[in-house]
Amino acid sequence: PYAARTTTDGLAVEVFFTKRIAGVPADGRGFAVDAGGPVTVNSAAVLSTDPTGVVLRLAQPVGGLAEVQVAFASGTVTAWDGGLLAPFDGLDAYNRAQGVPSLPGRIQAEDFVAMSGVQTESTTDAGGGINVGWIDAGDWMEYLVDVAVPGLYQVTYRVAAQSSSGRLDFRVGGQALAATDLPITGGWQTWTSVNTTVTLQSGVQTVHLRAVRGGFNVNWIDFSLLSGTAVEREVPGAGSVEVFPSPASDRATVAFDVERPGRVVMEIFDLLGRRVAVPVDAHFVPGAHRVPVDLSALAPGAYVFRLATGQVARGGPMVIVR
Repeated sequence: PYAARTTTDGLAVEVFFTKRIAGVPADGRGFAVDAGGPVTVNSAAVLSTDPTGVVLRLAQPVGGLAEVQVAFASGTVTAWDGGLLAPFDGLDAYNRAQGVPSLPGRIQAEDFVAMSGVQTESTTDAGGGINVGWIDAGDWMEYLVDVAVPGLYQVTYRVAAQSSSGRLDFRVGGQALAATDLPITGGWQTWTSVNTTVTLQSGVQTVHLRAVRGGFNVNWIDFSLLSGTAVEREVPGAGSVEVFPSPASDRATVAFDVERPGRVVMEIFDLLGRRVAVPVDAHFVPGAHRVPVDLSALAPGAYVFRLATGQVARGGPMVIVR
């Protein structure tokens, strides 16, 4: 092999060779992917757009900060000239993953990972961009999200409808968590915001939005934390994280463990999901670390922090008082 890269959604790794590939085991046996810890390879196939490449589909997405490597131990990967792929180890993959959106936060409606029946168009809503439209009953969109803090969330849909009252189901794991009636706004680009609430567990998951009644457009979906608790992800390679004192004032200390060398990023979000500070962004060696952070530029109030180390993300609520 001479090159490898992740897909932009982090759900696959593409490996390129100097010869055209004739066949690869469909279950991906023999291949291994590491992204700060082993990542299960669900399947493999020859790239339809480039017969010198193989795409490895992953069981979970790799984070945008992860250092990704690919290895091949043994198997029957064959080239067109009849040759067999020799084992290799430690092939660095260029990480193009944009990272799975973290909640609380905002998701643009057009950033679905799968859909059925819908189309996109330019919007005149504040901020411009693209909205999802041509939504009929039974159409759906799916979004991959990473819930940093489990708890009760307010979900805000930015919608427009010319003459029909739509209805939208919110589902996770096949379970319906909310059903929301959407108002008639009098125009396809006359926008309003509609709220509902859902309770979300921590971790990476797929949000499924299904139109029970169609005839509306969607521009974005906001997730605002109403109440939640800190969570630590039990993931291989993960350590603990703590921010103290709590409540904090102008300064605080974040304490965390690193088991693999790499980049560590701490982000702070307000309860509307807007990133308001990045007090830590540096490379750290393995071990326990205590890093002072400056909070003086933030107004008193409630926030959510997220600390990412490669594939692992941990977070929780924090409060600033003065």
